[in-house]
Amino acid sequence: MKNIFETPVFLFAENPIKTGDFQDQRQFILHKGSDLIEIVSHPEFLVFDESEQFVTKPFDFFDEHFILIWRTKTTFDQVEQISILDDAFNWFREYLIWEDTKEFIA
Repeated sequence: MKNIFETPVFLFAENPIKTGDFQDQRQFILHKGSDLIEIVSHPEFLVFDESEQFVTKPFDFFDEHFILIWRTKTTFDQVEQISILDDAFNWFREYLIWEDTKEFIA
């Protein structure tokens, strides 16, 4: 079997260099072929640059509330954008489940 280097549909990203400021908490999902989708778990921190185009969608995971913010320059229509955000959150949800359970597996 050959190894095929294909770009995954979603990748998790955060800045690994922590400096103790607000930026340390920022997390992103990179969607194949598009811009970053930011994961915001504290809605009170939402401040938007009015010159940017963005799509947002709230999601819940148990008792946690998230908003995915997609600052996009792509030409997806609104239905496609919402579908991608749904897929991104489902992928992130699987990551959260894995993260919560992996310590019990080890």
